[in-house]
Amino acid sequence: MSDDRFEDLCVRYRGPLVRELMRFGRQRQEAEDMAHETLLKVWKHIHQVKQGSEWTYLRVAANRVAHNEHRRANAARRGGGANVSLDSVEETTTNHKAESQAIARVDFERLQRSIADVMNALPPDTQLAIVLRHQGFNSAETAKRLGLTATDVRSKLHRATELFRKRLGEPPAGLRWLDLIGEPQ
Repeated sequence: MSDDRFEDLCVRYRGPLVRELMRFGRQRQEAEDMAHETLLKVWKHIHQVKQGSEWTYLRVAANRVAHNEHRRANAARRGGGANVSLDSVEETTTNHKAESQAIARVDFERLQRSIADVMNALPPDTQLAIVLRHQGFNSAETAKRLGLTATDVRSKLHRATELFRKRLGEPPAGLRWLDLIGEPQ
């Protein structure tokens, strides 16, 4: 729906938008570039544009694009640093957040796979001791369930922690490896 609407906006308003920008002293190529940039910005926010208000929304957006370009050109002529538009800061921040979230998700999935690999390398009774510990059982309760002594359970958990440390290094600050292990899938 929004792609069809955007396509309709491009067909209907690209020419008038170029003429509007040329009316304020822009050369045709510059006006076409700004119209294109405006349409791309509107595409990102097409859901916010009310039916029947498209031309007004496009004119305001084009005015902002032209104003930002004017400020950049003036800053360059003065030899100063480029002025940064609020739109570009918002876009950069939004893009950075999305990229950071994607990277964090990939890193988390990689960590989960690494933890699962180490868990699978442990003996079954040690795996069960870790799961019971994760569920809140203390060493004595875990020992009773597994038919071991509490000392045996603590020893298994200690050896498991050392294996995690050996294969994965130190856990994230403030955590212990056995705290990061979730219940089996």
